[in-house]
Amino acid sequence: MAYYLTLDRRGKEPILLDIDKSKYFSRISRYKGNKASIEEMDVFTMMFSNEQELRKALILEEIIPLNEWDKPISIRRKNGDKFDKVMYDILYQKDLEYFMNPEKLIARINNKLLTYDFTFIDEYVKYFRNFRDCSSTLPEVRNANNESIRTGMRSQLFDIDILEGTSNDNLLVRMTKLLIYKYYQTNNGNIIYKDEIKYLNFHRVLAFVNNYDNKDKSYEVANQMYIPFEDTKKRIKKKSNHEIEGQSSLFD
Repeated sequence: MAYYLTLDRRGKEPILLDIDKSKYFSRISRYKGNKASIEEMDVFTMMFSNEQELRKALILEEIIPLNEWDKPISIRRKNGDKFDKVMYDILYQKDLEYFMNPEKLIARINNKLLTYDFTFIDEYVKYFRNFRDCSSTLPEVRNANNESIRTGMRSQLFDIDILEGTSNDNLLVRMTKLLIYKYYQTNNGNIIYKDEIKYLNFHRVLAFVNNYDNKDKSYEVANQMYIPFEDTKKRIKKKSNHEIEGQSSLFD
C-alpha cells in the first residue's frame, strides 16, 4: 500500500510532499514520485529527532512551500478520492532502537501491566480488536483486564499460561508477540515465533504506545514553530548510501 507524507490544511485537501526529492530519502520499493511504502516512510522520518527538525529539512530543500510552512505534517493513504490520515503515524529517531531490538517494545508494553496501567491495556485491546493476528488471545486479555479494573488488582488470569506451565509469557505479552512477529503453530499447538517482524503491525503497535504515552503531555508546537532561516544550517548526511546506522538489517 502506498503512503504519502502530507501537510494538513483544515477544510482543504492535504498537500502531498514529494519526499522522493529529498537527499535523506531512500527508495527501496517499486513506488515512484511522492508515493512511498511505510518502511520507506519510517526510514526517512527516523532520520530526524522530531517534527520540527523534519520540517526544517523539508523547508530548506524547498519541498514544503514557504507559505504553508506551519501546517501539521502527517502520513496519509489514499481511499477513493480522499486521503485518510493514518492514526498514530510518524516515527522519529528515538523509535529506531525498537526496530533494532523488538523485545524492548514488548518489555515497554509489559511494564504497563506491571505498573497496573489497566487503562492502557483497555485502549490497546480496543484498538487491535479487529486484528486477526491476535484474535485468539485478545478476548482473554480483555477478560483479565476487566477483572483487574473491577478489583483494582492485577488478575491472575494474565498469568494463566505461566501458572499452567505452557508458556513463559503472560497473555499481554502473547498478544503483542502475535501482533508483531511472524510465527507458525506446531501440530501440538505450540506457537513458534520467527525473528522476522510484521512490519506494518510493528509500526502500528509502536506508534500506538508512543501516542498513549504522549497524549497527556503538553504539546507546545506553537511555541516551537519559529524557524530562524538565517541561522539554520543544512543537515550533513554522513552516509552516501542514505542508510541509517544499523538500519539495513530491517529489510534484508
